[in-house]
Amino acid sequence: MEQVLQLFFSIGILQALLLGAVLFFYSGKGNMAPRLIALLLLLLVALMFSEFLELFGISPDNFPVLQYAILIDLIFGPILLLAARFFLNRQTAFGKKDGLHLLPVCIGLVWYFTGLRNTNASFGTIPDSVAILVLLKIAFVSIYTIWILREIRSAESLRKEGSSDRINFLKHIVWPFVVISLVSLLAFWVNYFGLEFALDSDMLGIILITIFIYLLSFNTLRRPHVLIPTASLRVLPKYSKSGLGEHKKEQLLLSLKDYLESEKPYLDENISLSELSRKFSIPPNQLSQAINEGLGLNFYQLINQYRLREVKRKLSDPEEDHKTILALAFESGFQSKASFNRIFKQSEKTTPAEFRKNNRS
Repeated sequence: MEQVLQLFFSIGILQALLLGAVLFFYSGKGNMAPRLIALLLLLLVALMFSEFLELFGISPDNFPVLQYAILIDLIFGPILLLAARFFLNRQTAFGKKDGLHLLPVCIGLVWYFTGLRNTNASFGTIPDSVAILVLLKIAFVSIYTIWILREIRSAESLRKEGSSDRINFLKHIVWPFVVISLVSLLAFWVNYFGLEFALDSDMLGIILITIFIYLLSFNTLRRPHVLIPTASLRVLPKYSKSGLGEHKKEQLLLSLKDYLESEKPYLDENISLSELSRKFSIPPNQLSQAINEGLGLNFYQLINQYRLREVKRKLSDPEEDHKTILALAFESGFQSKASFNRIFKQSEKTTPAEFRKNNRS
């Protein structure tokens, strides 16, 4: 069994190092998300290597850097959050406030270098000092998981064309992180209270991390364009095989405009390109082509234009004064307060409240 684990970990470590190197050096200038994921992989390698040494009967304490391995997972949440924000274009550069994400590690270092670490008192079979650290990890994992999921949800509400691949890819990173954390922490508490468990929490966590690295590598190979700019992926023009001629495109745009203005499908917060294309009995890529080439917009930009027009009309109508701005936004098809405020301010260069105050018909 140990030989199988040695091979399993060895391949995982090499794969993580190779993938990390590719993400770091080939991600393109200013593309921070892949570099942060590369940093995450490097930290995972440190954890894996620590357990790998123990399989050979070598103490990680012989390597000074690995003495801090117990604190490494405190930085996973902050790295994933920053990677998510860069990945979803919610952030384009590091700011001073980002330094606050070092707080979990700083608290861990306080635990490490003070008497808390060396407390031998124990309610269960594991020192209470370690249990205190694990409770801190649970708190930070919970905080950052909720934070990251909110970022993803906000990005989903915008539904920018081409963003679905990024969102799905990010979910394939975040959810395994959540599962690994929960399973490892559950195994720790089982061991802490002296219950029988086949593997200790550290070994189980490393096995799950190795599986995660295999899955991440597989997903990267399937969709390399998500993390790494690959201009060679698209040799032919985007719509070269769509079969949509100029005349048909013009007719489609006229029909689309009439339908949007008469039926107002944009008021449905769940309206999609596929659903709308079925109304016209054409493939989604042809409808997307007509909107892209004919209007210079993607589908959701067009839908949000109509939603903005609707909400501006309502904000300018004194008869709608009894309703809150958020209620009017939801009536107009927007899914969330954050996306509505962002889109409105980008378009009108003012807030909805200021617009309502300054515009009356």
